[in-house]
Order: sequence, then C-alpha cells, then structure tokens
Amino acid sequence: MTVSSIVPVNTYTGNSTVKKFDFDFLIENENELIVQHISEDNVITTLTLGVDYSINEIGNQNGSYIIFPLENSSYNILKENEKITLMLTLTIKQESEFKNSSYFNLNILEWTFDYIVRILQILSRKIERCIKVGEGLSSSPDEVLTELNESKRIAINAAESALESKNISEENKNECIEYLEEYNQKVLDFNNEYNECLQSIIDKGIDTRCDLDLSNLSETGEKHFINKTQITNCILEIPQDIKLELTDGVLKIKSGSKVYIPNGVGNFDVETISSDVIVDLASSSGTFRVFYRKGGNVAYANQGNVKSGPTPTKAISGMYYDTTLNKVGYYRNNTTGDGSLYTFPLAEVTITNGKCTSINQIFNGIGYIGSTIFLLPNLKVLLCDGRNADGTLNNYEFNIPQCQVYTTAITLNDGYFVIGTNTGTVIGFGISPRYETDIPNTSLGTFTYNRADNYIYTTSETTTISKRAFIARISVSGGVITSFKAFYPFFAMDYNIFLDNGISNVICKTAPNTISTASSQRPAVVVENYVNGTSGYRVYSDGYCEQWGETEQLASSTSITITLLKSFINKNYYANSTMTTNGTAKINRITNRTTTQFTIAKDTLGGGDPLTTNLWEAKGYIK
Repeated sequence: MTVSSIVPVNTYTGNSTVKKFDFDFLIENENELIVQHISEDNVITTLTLGVDYSINEIGNQNGSYIIFPLENSSYNILKENEKITLMLTLTIKQESEFKNSSYFNLNILEWTFDYIVRILQILSRKIERCIKVGEGLSSSPDEVLTELNESKRIAINAAESALESKNISEENKNECIEYLEEYNQKVLDFNNEYNECLQSIIDKGIDTRCDLDLSNLSETGEKHFINKTQITNCILEIPQDIKLELTDGVLKIKSGSKVYIPNGVGNFDVETISSDVIVDLASSSGTFRVFYRKGGNVAYANQGNVKSGPTPTKAISGMYYDTTLNKVGYYRNNTTGDGSLYTFPLAEVTITNGKCTSINQIFNGIGYIGSTIFLLPNLKVLLCDGRNADGTLNNYEFNIPQCQVYTTAITLNDGYFVIGTNTGTVIGFGISPRYETDIPNTSLGTFTYNRADNYIYTTSETTTISKRAFIARISVSGGVITSFKAFYPFFAMDYNIFLDNGISNVICKTAPNTISTASSQRPAVVVENYVNGTSGYRVYSDGYCEQWGETEQLASSTSITITLLKSFINKNYYANSTMTTNGTAKINRITNRTTTQFTIAKDTLGGGDPLTTNLWEAKGYIK
C-alpha cells in the first residue's frame, strides 16, 4: 500500500439541508476519526460517535462518509455559518519488531512506513495551522491566540454598540424635534396667559407683581396660578387601536388593528385583524364611513347618514345600528340586508375625484353612529370631583372598563356629551345644551357646571353629586349626529376648557389619529380657515382652497361681480352661483373668470322679488 499526498482533514459549511459528509482518507478503526462541530461564533465541540454521527465504512483506502446529525443528537442539521470538520488521528507509536531473519515480512514493513507517513501528514497539517511565535518572544502560541480572539470579540462588540448608538441618536433627534415644537407652543401659551393676567391686574389699578424669585407672591396669587394651570372635563388618553394606510383613494386597514363588533344585548366581540383589508374608493366621490365585517376580512364604505334606532328600517339603504339587538348591519332597500355583523365605524374620509382630500375622523376609542355615541375600553377621562382644601381642583381619572353605548332621541341642535360615575365601574351618560353658569339652575337643561365648586349638577341634584365630565361637543340634525369633537387638551391652560363662551382657549379638538401613507401624496388637511358672516374660505395643505359668500342685488341689476377672498393660480377653477327668487332656487351662469374675480351673468337676474339673494362658491388651487 502507498500513501497519497492527501491532507487528512475535510471541512464543510452547512446549508440547512446536507446530512452526508465525505472523508477521503483511510481509517482502520473508528477511533482514528475525530468529528468536530464549529458554531457561528467559532466555538469548537467534539462530537460523539453513535450519538451525534455514524461512520459508513472503515478500512477503505479512499475513505468513506459520515451521517450527521443522528435522530437522537442534540444538534440540528448544519446551518449556514456552521461548519463540521472530519480529521484523522493516530497514536504516535511503532510496535512492529524487525529481527534478523530469512523470513523478512515486507507487508509489515510497508504498513509501518505508511503508518509513520500518515502520522507525519497529521503533524504537518497541525504545524501549518499553528500560530508561529518568533524566536525571542515571551508569549506562547496559545496566549497569542487568546489575545487575538479577545481583540476580535472587543472589535465586534464595539461595532455593534456604535450601530446601536447611531440608531438611538436618530430616534432621539426626531423625538427632540417634536418635544421642542411642543415646548415652544407651551411657552407661547404661557406667555399669552401671563400677559393677559398682568394686563388684568394693571387695568384694575392693583400692582401686585411679585419679585422674580416669587418670595413676595401672595396666597391669592399662588392659588390663581395653580388654578390656571389645571385642566378638567377632558379626555386624557385615547387607545390607538385603528391603524390605517392611505394611497390616493385606496384606504388600507392594517393588520393588527383591534375592532369592536356589537353582537347581541350587552355583548361585544373583539377581533384583531390578521391581514390588511383594502377599501378601494378611487372611483368614488363624497364622504364615506368605513366599517369592518366580522370574520370576513372585508370592509364596507357607507355614504350618507348612518342610522340607528330600535329596528332596522328596510327603506334605508346603508349601515344601520339596531339599538335593541345591539348589532350593526348593512340594509338594502326592501330587503333584510346581508345578515352580517359589522364594527362600529372605523374612519370617515372624503374622496374627491378619486383621491382622499380629508380624513375627518378616525374612531379610536370614541365616536358615534346615527344617534348613538360609543366609548371603547381604555379610554381615560378626567372627571370633576370638587375642590381640595387649598382651592385647587380635585379631579378623578377614570378608565372606561368595557364597551359603552349611549343611544337617545337627541332633539338638541348643539350640545355636550357628559359621562359620570360614582362607583368607578357603572357609567351614566347625558346630553346637555351649550351654556355655562356658575350655579345650578333648573331652567338651563339637564346638566350645569358649577365653576365655584368644580361639580356638574343635574337639574334635580342638591348635595349628592357624581364625578362627571363634559368630554365631547356634538352637533345634531334631524336627530342624527353630524359632528362629534372630543375634548383632548394637549397643552390647554384653562381649567374650564369645555365652556363655549367665545374665549380663544376653548379646546374642541378631534381625538388624535394614527395614519401612515404609502406614497408621497399625503392626505391634505385644513391649514387655514376664515369665516366672516356669510363668507369664508378653507385652505388645505396641498394648496386646494374652497371659498364662498352671499350677495344681495336688486332684481334690475345687470350683473354681479364677485371678488374672490383668495386668488387662484389660474382661471381653471370651479365656480357656481344660485339665487333664490319667489322662493325658487335657480342656477346662475358664470362669466368673465379671472384669477381674482368672476361675474354672474345679467340674463339670469331678471324678475322676482325686489331683493334677490345670490349664493356663490369657488374651488381650486391657490398654490
């Protein structure tokens, strides 16, 4: 037998599939093969024959193969970045005895030389892979290797820490920008409040300004500033369960959104949407409310008023909330509907020419359907509960424990939605007219806020008072809610923020929304508005502008020239005018459009009452 110049080592890198690994050198028994596993972080472990691997054949000059891992092995199939090494190992010995004899056995001699050569191959391989330490150096090869591995580990950890620090820095930068904007607004509000307070003191001829270190601040002054920085009658936190994505006219309800589905008296199903749901409104125009159907991963957009009442009305086409059965369904004309259960509304959007021009509301935590107001779990509100001994407000934080529904025949055109609790679990509801007063007054309506003692009374209460708060302002038309604005204070600095008395710091903001956009075309939002009597305008963030007005001209007038409140960028804007004469509305003809004005044609103005009312509107881009 001869020994070829084969390095007695085979190393393989895994691919999560292969279990057969060859070795191309001779082994005469199982102990001559060492199999080692090398992990992703270069940890070397010697494997056990019969537990981790098996050898196919022994004694073959060309080698054989192993199977790894075995069924009972603690190791898995070799993955990427993992390795396995098969090595020859021999005991360094020479046990063959050669004596002077006429019967000299050449086979034994050859086997002995071969065995020695195989040992030399193993030693040569090991010497090549050794760290070579120069003569005169004091470190051993093992010490040098340990130092190298430690340096590598430190370098890798440093690189990972640097990357993590970079990501944290970027996040902190964005958060700091947001906090700075909020801080600047808070400073501005505080300065305005301070100047108003100071001017009030000066106007009354009483100079009670204190030193900068507040050392001479009076007790009255302390209470004043404490009270001015308190809030009450508002929502503190709103759960952000609804997650939306918008691309032009395609609305996507994102997976992970949590929705609530009325399903029988006192019962509400909670469903977490498992995959994105598409609502394609690209070919539509108008205002739509979006609903999700139970278990179907399907959404439906309803246009027009959403009705509620004791029974579904077949003559109504669209969404309907059955207040008796506590179910939301879709009902078509003269049919019983699709028989499915739907959620409370998730969002309200306005689509113009196939693109979303505004997202009016996302119903996270609180909203309405028809004449029904609903509150969802984990909505946190701040209720009035009197005053403390030092005169500061005593407020009560309350978490809505489960779905709450309030349905009533609402006859008010405008009002406030009030909630209250005595026990911390049972909730009472009510609708109050819009007014303010400092004392209870039975002639004013159902609820009255007493600013002096920080309580909300009913008309019949004298001493027993619940913890209550006005948390939303509503508008109603024909018994159906048309506007619902939740009181979310942000940096409000007036404790009676809910009162509608014309002051500038009344907070009537819609609950914060969670929405992302899948394209650079973000939904336009109102950035400027103006109303003066019967005229006004609204400007959106993309430059789109709506403006309107009313004029009165004698019937004999030849024409009316309208000067726009905002100039359009060109003459390609939409303009329309109607007039009312003898109780009949007529459409006027528009002529002579420029970027700054247009004319209502004279041939539309003759006849009728001596005084004709003309209404106009114009829509287009101003930038």
